[in-house]
Order: sequence, then C-alpha cells, then structure tokens
Amino acid sequence: MSSEIVVPKTKPFAADTWELRAFLSRTDDATDRLPLNFPRPKLIVGIHSVVIRGSYAGGLAIPDTKDILVLMDLDNMRRFTSEGQSSNAGQNSSFVNLSSLDTEFRDLMIDCNAPQPVVGFTFAWWHFEPGVPRYEDAEIAVSLYVQDPIPGVGAT
Repeated sequence: MSSEIVVPKTKPFAADTWELRAFLSRTDDATDRLPLNFPRPKLIVGIHSVVIRGSYAGGLAIPDTKDILVLMDLDNMRRFTSEGQSSNAGQNSSFVNLSSLDTEFRDLMIDCNAPQPVVGFTFAWWHFEPGVPRYEDAEIAVSLYVQDPIPGVGAT
C-alpha cells in the first residue's frame, strides 16, 4: 500500500484582468518590447495567453502558443524568463515558449511594487528564417490576472 499526499490546487483571487495584445508578422523575427503600464503597484497572480491567426496568406502553418517565444520583464530590469542556455542562437537566449507562462499548471506571484510598474513583453517566432515565412501572422493576447498588493505579502 502506498501513501500519497494530495494537495488540492486553489487559485488566488484576482480582482482585475489586464490584457496586452500584439501582432507578430510572419516576415519579422520578433516584435519590439511592448509595455503594459500599471498605474500603481500590483500583484500578478496568473497569466493566460491566446494566439489566433492574423492573416490568410495560404499554405502557411497556423500559429499557436507553442510556436511563439516570449521575453517578459518588469521595469525593463527583472526578467521572468530564462537567462540560461538556449538551443536557439543569440537573441533568443532569454525567451521561453509562450505556452509555458500559462498558470493553469503552476502557481505564480509577481510583486510589481514600483510606484507605476511596467511589465514588458517581446514576442518572437520559435522557428524563423528570413525571407521564408513558416507561419501565418499571429495575433497574440496575454491576460494578466492581478490584485492589489497584500501588506506584508509579496514574492517575485
């Protein structure tokens, strides 16, 4: 007989949802850094991303969250994506797969405690070869589930 501990997963309360939308062209390797400006300190407790087809060029793959990489930062200083080694060359070393940010399978608590914090996102194709589009254009939406900071509680 085996002993097993089962811990029910609960999600923290999120009073607000903020969303950043981006367009990643099939002919560009990446977007510029796109800011999401909070007017006051916030606590990010969840993230969900969606990708929809942004063009109908024909003959190209329809992108989803697994086809796009993301670099997420706070105030252009603290990165919340990998800074380790990557199988991709050069500029993508701090990017992770967009689907990995989804908090359906993991918990998250990012304390954005600056007076007016800015969360930045940069998106890039997982596979990109100049002049040879692989995917249709992508429209990307990243939803952040946020709450006001709890006094004395916070983590990054």
